[in-house]
Parts: sequence; C-alpha cells; structure tokens
Amino acid sequence: MIMICCSCTKNGSNTTSISLPVLSSVSVDFQEKSISRFAVIASVINNGGSPITEQGVIWGISPNLSLSSGNKIISQSGDSSMRENIDGITMNKIYYVRAFATNKIGTSYSNEISAKLPVDVSWMGPGGIVFYMFKEGENGYINGETHGLQAIGGPAVERGIFDCGQINLGTSTIIGAGKSNTDKIINKGCPTIGLYIGSSIVKLNANKYEGYSDWFIPSRDEYLAMIAYNLKEKQRKLQISTSPIWTSSEADSSRAYSFDNNIELIKSKQGFNYYSVPIRAF
Repeated sequence: MIMICCSCTKNGSNTTSISLPVLSSVSVDFQEKSISRFAVIASVINNGGSPITEQGVIWGISPNLSLSSGNKIISQSGDSSMRENIDGITMNKIYYVRAFATNKIGTSYSNEISAKLPVDVSWMGPGGIVFYMFKEGENGYINGETHGLQAIGGPAVERGIFDCGQINLGTSTIIGAGKSNTDKIINKGCPTIGLYIGSSIVKLNANKYEGYSDWFIPSRDEYLAMIAYNLKEKQRKLQISTSPIWTSSEADSSRAYSFDNNIELIKSKQGFNYYSVPIRAF
C-alpha cells in the first residue's frame, strides 16, 4: 500500500505530494572473502518527497523480514547509497536480507533475498586462512555443506619432540586425520614438563586461540595441502615456518613425518625439537 499526503491551496490546487520512499533491489557482496561476514548493498531511489529519517538493512535467518522481526543495521552513509556489513555469519546457514527507508509518512522495503556464504580456499576469518576444501569421500566432507581446513593466523607454535615413547600410536597420513592423530598424541599422556608437540596444542586450545579450542597438528597430507596452497596463492599466503616442523603422522613406531623448508623428512620422534603449525577444521 502506498500512502500519499497532499497539501492544497485555498483554490484546491495540489502543491506537494508525499509518498513512501522507493528503494533499489538489494544485493550481497562476498568480495572480502570472509567466512564470517558479507556486505548488503542497496540505495534509496526516491525519498517520496520527504527527507529520509532512517535507512538501513534488515537481516535474519527467517524470511519475510520487517523492522519488527529482523536484525536492524542503521546506515550511517549520509547519502542514498548503502553498503552495510553483516557480521557474525555462520557457514552453511541461509540468511535473508532486505533494505528499508523511512520518511515522515512511513517505511518501505526493498525486495528480500537469501544468501549463503560461498566459502572457498583463500577465504579469511576467525581461525585463519582457508587452504583446503574437503572433497567427497574424505573425512569431514558433508554433501551439500561447506567444510574444510584453516591454518593458524600466527607463526608456528613452540618447539617440542613428537612424543615421549617408542610406541606406534596408529596415526594416519591422510586428509582429515590430523584431529584424530593429535588426540592420540595427547592421550598418550606424555608429561607436560618439557615440551612435546602435544603439550603445545593443549596450551593453545586452553587459551582459545582466535576464539577456538579445536586446533590440531596437520597430518602429512594436510601439510602437503598447505604447501600446495601457498604455491598457487598470490596474496593470502599461509605463514608456514621455514624451520623444521612436525606433522601428526608417524612413519613407524620410532619415526614421524616432518618438513624442513617444505622438504619432507622422516625423523626420530624423540630426537628432534621441531615446531608445529596448528590448523582447524570447520
């Protein structure tokens, strides 16, 4: 329904006509490549003959949004154009967005659209850079959803030996095995006095680095995926240490896979204090 307000002179002639504002179609922008944010874009095409008193965007996880049912962001742009960031977005969830504008006689809305983050490698967010997307058949893949691996935003964590004994923990080298490998290393119960890679991860998770407590040491193949990503990526490169690092994959009961300046080495689990580069799955 369009409301029109008229002001007439004594002889009955119409001097002004005020109507509800008119907005452009709304759109979303993922150019920032963030796994927790996207931008909503719209503009006021016509103010209806009355100054706009408030404008912005509404968003939520249910359709048919209005000022009374959605999350409101008031635009501070100072002109008719709006570009507002929606923060705190969760992957694999559908969001609905629309714009609104209010003048002296009421509020009008743009069209409403749905949006879902099209996350891919090189996207950034809490937890670091996405360097790998799970493929069908891999541990972590869920049909119709977006899942992969992120690398820690900072440098490699402190040095340590692989573990404290000559026992094969039953770790794996494959993509998707890093978390279970790390759990096996930690659950072995090596003492936390004196560094080993399990205690470093325990400390990192206890401090909830970047807000997360599910970091782990990459498997051999997951670390190879990090190297492959860096070889292809031109801008958002991972901070892979050039110093020797451990993976969470054993070669046998006494040796484990490591990398030194991206060259794969098999080293004694107890003989070398190497760094590790934590990652997490999402």
